[in-house]
Amino acid sequence: MAERSPVLSEQRQHTYVVRQGDTLYSIAWRFELDHLGLARANGVKAPYMIYPGQNLRLVTQLPPAQRVRDAGRAATRPSASPSSSRSAKPAPPAPPQPAARTQAQLRWVWPLDSKPTIEFGRGSKGLDFGLARPAADAMAAAAGEVVYAGTGIGGYERLVIIKHNAALLSAYSFDGQLKVREQQQVKAGGVIGNIRRRGPTQHALHFELRQHGKPVNPRNYLR
Repeated sequence: MAERSPVLSEQRQHTYVVRQGDTLYSIAWRFELDHLGLARANGVKAPYMIYPGQNLRLVTQLPPAQRVRDAGRAATRPSASPSSSRSAKPAPPAPPQPAARTQAQLRWVWPLDSKPTIEFGRGSKGLDFGLARPAADAMAAAAGEVVYAGTGIGGYERLVIIKHNAALLSAYSFDGQLKVREQQQVKAGGVIGNIRRRGPTQHALHFELRQHGKPVNPRNYLR
């Protein structure tokens, strides 16, 4: 029996058809994949534009320095020129990007002025917050770029994903109004959305941190 190639991880072997409104980051988040590894596995180059109808293999490909070369396997490339995932029109030029932030350069703040009611672990991939008042602002936990701002997941209306560096992303799920747009740069503590209270017994904000696509305990960063 031939050995499995070490190039691709075996955690995901099916494909996903890109829908209107998807971004590479939101798809990677949904399936707990590293966004850079997902891009490499599908031949998607920076600035990682995808288009509705495109088929993506839900696998993570390691960077060249961490994998054994496999000359017989080439990354799948789309048959048509990619465009923005928001429409079929060519994507506008990406704005200049700031220098990559190291972990030591990031300053962390709590995303909501409230104590979490559910902690990380035991089935919870992040922190859940209640809300005593009718509304409150959700804040960016650290500086970064908004890479998704749109339809929520897990029963929430809205979802914001912020890229802090190549390895670390944060996400904020809530009901209410978005205050940021994709490709926008935000600072730690900057308002990203207005949260509407869902009820006295329901959570108002779900907050997660992902490192290389995997959930990590936010309390390791939020001092």
